[in-house]
Amino acid sequence: MSSDIFLNVIGWRDINHSYSLVNQFQLLSFKNSPNIKITHTDYPYASSFWNKTNNHSGLLIDDIEWIKAIKHGENNSSFDWRYQIFSPFEYLPPQGHEISVVFLVTEVGIDQNDPNIKKLISAANQGELKIVTPSSWSKFCLVQSGFKNNSIWIVPHAACKNYFYQYSYKEIKLARESLSILDDDIVLLNISSPFWNKGFDVLIDSFIRALQKNKNLLLIIKDQKNLYNLDIYRAIQGCIGGSGIDIDLINVMSRIKIITDNLNLQQLRTLYNLSDWYVSPYRAEGFNLPVCESLACGTPVIVTEGGATDDFVCLESGYKIESKFIQSLDQDKKEIYYREIDKNNFIEILSSLSNDKKIKPDLDSNFNNWNNATNLLIDIFKL
Repeated sequence: MSSDIFLNVIGWRDINHSYSLVNQFQLLSFKNSPNIKITHTDYPYASSFWNKTNNHSGLLIDDIEWIKAIKHGENNSSFDWRYQIFSPFEYLPPQGHEISVVFLVTEVGIDQNDPNIKKLISAANQGELKIVTPSSWSKFCLVQSGFKNNSIWIVPHAACKNYFYQYSYKEIKLARESLSILDDDIVLLNISSPFWNKGFDVLIDSFIRALQKNKNLLLIIKDQKNLYNLDIYRAIQGCIGGSGIDIDLINVMSRIKIITDNLNLQQLRTLYNLSDWYVSPYRAEGFNLPVCESLACGTPVIVTEGGATDDFVCLESGYKIESKFIQSLDQDKKEIYYREIDKNNFIEILSSLSNDKKIKPDLDSNFNNWNNATNLLIDIFKL
């Protein structure tokens, strides 16, 4: 009797959306489990505008080719395990006797009135399928939304050591010079879009206030316009206009660099390395991959305390911005959960920063290797 296990993954490949990148790195880690035979069902992207040309994954050619070579699978009864990782979340009925694991992640909570969510909650709570999510925060939000605690397992994301690692001093100096960054500049990096949950408004408002005291601050924003088509310049100007303080707009904008190009992961690694601090004053995140990747590159972080990053950011890795837990209703009267940071504390932190990199962050081994995630997935399938 064959000991091979047949796994069909239903999800996204090829693009740089976080779900797709997580899926691709997990697929690559299955190389270490040769008895697991993988097929892949390519699920339609959430946006018809996404494609592998304009939203390229940025992976190395060898990795792209290996993932591309995975055979196409059908969602039928011919496999032992089924793993789905895509959005919007959807309930897929059993096709046979397969063991089914569903990836769910939420920042602020999940809509219990959505028909597919209702079905997923019912199926998970009755043991028909298993739910995995990447952080304690996301699990908390899912439980608040109706999932039983014992139906959810935490499978954290990671920063692949083949892609994210620390540069030498000489390499960092050359990278900074290529962007005309001065020796005295204190470089803050943020990779996100101007969404409320990511605290983009808080970042810009606090930055311009701290800049009045700490003139060497320089903010680099790598936006995700190629995914979400949001105007980062308009968002920044809106934040500056709404700050209510008298500032020199030209001077402030000269201290903000915006990168809109679609970068590969090697270029992203360079951004992490040339930065003195990675900053993320988020209200709610499901995991926050850039923070993890930044730590893997040896760059300390400034993040919201109490949220998803608490799972892998320790006090020795940088600063945690004071925050309080908020339970509220959104505009649709749906219950949501988030952290609201103490802006004064954040401004105080930014105002005190230097670029001497006295902090040498270390990333726990559970978060610097995707093999941990894959092994956890395998264990969950076997339960």
